[in-house]
Amino acid sequence: MIEFALRAQEFGLRTLAELLSYYPVMVPSLLIFTIESASSLKMWQAVQRIPYSKPVEAGESDADALQQKERLRKSALWKKVVGVVALIIFLMSVLLVPPVFKLDATTSKFFYFGTLFVPVDVLIAFVTATLSGYLVRTVVRNAEGKPAMVINAAEGRTKLPMILIAIWSTICTFCALWFGLSAAIFVVNTALLQFLFGQNLIPTRAKFREYSVALLVGVMTAGLAIASIFVNDFPLNFLGVDDDVLVDWTGIFISTWWSISSFNILSMCYRFDYANALPADFKPLVSKKPVGFCIRYGKRGGAHETFPTPYFGAAIDVYILAYVVVAVLSVGGAIKCRVENVGIYLFYIASPAMFVTILLLAAARGELRKLWRYEEDWCAIPSAGEALDTVGSGEKQEEKDGAEEVDLICLDDEAEDGEQAV
Repeated sequence: MIEFALRAQEFGLRTLAELLSYYPVMVPSLLIFTIESASSLKMWQAVQRIPYSKPVEAGESDADALQQKERLRKSALWKKVVGVVALIIFLMSVLLVPPVFKLDATTSKFFYFGTLFVPVDVLIAFVTATLSGYLVRTVVRNAEGKPAMVINAAEGRTKLPMILIAIWSTICTFCALWFGLSAAIFVVNTALLQFLFGQNLIPTRAKFREYSVALLVGVMTAGLAIASIFVNDFPLNFLGVDDDVLVDWTGIFISTWWSISSFNILSMCYRFDYANALPADFKPLVSKKPVGFCIRYGKRGGAHETFPTPYFGAAIDVYILAYVVVAVLSVGGAIKCRVENVGIYLFYIASPAMFVTILLLAAARGELRKLWRYEEDWCAIPSAGEALDTVGSGEKQEEKDGAEEVDLICLDDEAEDGEQAV
C-alpha cells in the first residue's frame, strides 16, 4: 500500500512537471484564444452595424476607366492568391524536410535557421505591432458589400516604436531558432496563433451544428490513432522527429494549424454567450452612412460590457483539462510527445471533448435547441437605421478600389460616451 502511494505520488509529480513544461504552447493558446474570442465578438458587432452603400454608376465616358480598374483589381487579387499559395507551399516544404529526410540535430538547426528566420521575424514584428496598437484593425464593407478588414498604422505614431519592435522581433527570432529558448518559443507561438486567428473575418454563415464535424473528425482520427498503437506498439509518435533535434518546428506549425477547430468552438461559444445575455427585443443600431469600426484590444466594449460566459468558460476548462490528459498519457508511456507537438494530440482530445461538454451543459440548462440552431450570417447586409455620431478622431479613411470614404468609429469609445452599441 505504501509502495503504491509512493508510486502514485511520483507519477503525480512527473505529470505536473510535464504539464509545466508545456507553458511555451499552453499559455499562448489560452491567451490568444481568450483575446481573439473577444475580438471576434467585436467583429460580429461591427458587421451587424455597417450598411452597404452601392457605388455610384459611372457614365459611358468612364466605362473604359472602370474596366481598366476592374482588371487591375482582379490582377491584384490573383497576385495575392498566388502569393499566399506560394508561401504555404514554401512553409510546408520547409517543415516536412527534417522529418521526411531524418535530418540530424545539427543539420536541422542550420536548416530551420536559414529557411525560417525571415518569415518568423516578420511575423513577430507584425503581431507585436498589432497587439501594441501600432497597427489598427478596421472592419468595413468592400465594393461588393462583403465585410472586410483593413489594417493600417495608427494615426500620430512615430517610427521609433516600429524600430524597437523590429529589434525585439529579431532578438526573439534568433533566440528561438538558434538557441531554442523556451521564452522565445513562447513568443513565436503567440505570434503564430494571433496571426492565424486575428486577421480574418468569417466569410459566410457560421452555424454551431456545423462544428459537429470537428467531433466526428476527432473521433475518427482518434480511433485510427488507437488502432495504430496495437499495430506499432507503444508509444504513439505522429511525427517521428529525432529526439536530438533542438526544437521541432514542424510540430509547432502543425499544432498551430490544427488548433483551428478548438478556436472556432471557443469563439462561437463566446459570441453565443453574448447573444444569450441580450434582451429578446434588442436590435443593433445601424448607421445610415458608411462607417468603419476600429477593433482594439483590452476592452470588450458595447452594451452589456460584462455578461455571463458559461459555455465559453466550460470550453476553456475542458481545453485545459485536455492538456492534463496529454501529460498523463505522455508520462504513462502511451504517447511520445514533445512540447512542440502537444497541439497535435490536443486535436484528438480537446475539440470532441469541448463539443460534447457544451452540448451536455446546454441540455442541463434547457438551451440545447437554442444552441444547436444558433447561427450567424456575416454576409447579411443590415438596413440603415438612425445615423450614428462619429466618435473619436473623426478622421476619414479612403478604401482601396475606389470605394467612398468612411468614418472611423471605435466601439469602445461609443460605449464610454453612452452611445448604444451592440
